[in-house]
Amino acid sequence: MPPKGFGEKCHTLYFPSKEMLISWREKAHLAKIPLTKWIIAIVENSLESPDEELPASHDIQALRQENLRLRKENATLQQSLSARETELFKLKYAPAKNSAGILELDSRLIAILQDGCTWSQRDILEALDVNAHDVDALQAVTALMQRLQDAGVVAEEKRGWRWKK
Repeated sequence: MPPKGFGEKCHTLYFPSKEMLISWREKAHLAKIPLTKWIIAIVENSLESPDEELPASHDIQALRQENLRLRKENATLQQSLSARETELFKLKYAPAKNSAGILELDSRLIAILQDGCTWSQRDILEALDVNAHDVDALQAVTALMQRLQDAGVVAEEKRGWRWKK
C-alpha cells in the first residue's frame, strides 16, 4: 500500500525473472540512482530519442504476423510433402501387390522395422510421412509386409509387424 499522496502515481512492476531485476538494480547502482528513477530515466530517454527504429511493439507485431504466415506456409508445405510421399510410396510399392519380381526396399522402412517395436500398417505409413488414410497406400504396405513375411524377415503379431532377429 503506497503512502498517502502517492496512490495515484504508484505502479507495481513485476520482472520476467529474478536475474533481470538483479541486473537492473546493478545498473541503477552503477548510475548511483534508485532503481525507480533509473527505470524512469531509461524510459524517458527512449521516448525522447528520434525514431531511428520501429518501437519494439511494432517489431513484435510484425514478427508475430511473419511467424503466423510462416506457420501457414509450413503447414501447406507439409501437406504437399505428405501427398508426394504418399504417391511415391504407392508407385514404389504397388508392385508388391502382384508378388512378382525383386522388391527394392527403402532404408527408412528397414530402419523403422528393425527398431524392435511392433508396427501396425498405419504406424509404418506415418513414420514414412505417408498418408495413413490412403487406401492404396494401406493395401501396398499390407502386400509389402506379407511379402517380407514370406521372405522370413518379419513376423505378423496381434498388433502389427515385427522384424525377426
